[in-house]
Amino acid sequence: MFNSMYTDKFNPPRFEIHEKAYSLKTDNDTGTGTAFVSLILFDLSILKLTKLPSLVHDLPLLKNIDNDAMEQIIKLYASNEKQIFIAIDKIESYSKATSKLILKNRVLQLNKGKNLFIESWKDKN
Repeated sequence: MFNSMYTDKFNPPRFEIHEKAYSLKTDNDTGTGTAFVSLILFDLSILKLTKLPSLVHDLPLLKNIDNDAMEQIIKLYASNEKQIFIAIDKIESYSKATSKLILKNRVLQLNKGKNLFIESWKDKN
């Protein structure tokens, strides 16, 4: 799975279990995007290795990942046999192939005029 993420030399995350905590770190890279990629790869590994039926990743997790890494993650999501639910925006900033893949697998699309519920939770009324 890690080999498919990056074509250049990849410094994989290291998962360590301690007595009362765990850590997921990438040596020489403490960036938020790298940490989130590591977490997503960990989640995908757990999904693959267990009987969990699905995975959910929300926009705040995905928004901080650079486009190249996000395009690889989208491919991993699409190739998975289990259900993966994501909230994503800025589809137009990805390559045509990735945008097409996202739209092909889209089940629901919300926008300012199309709420999931009858009323927007942001409205004051």
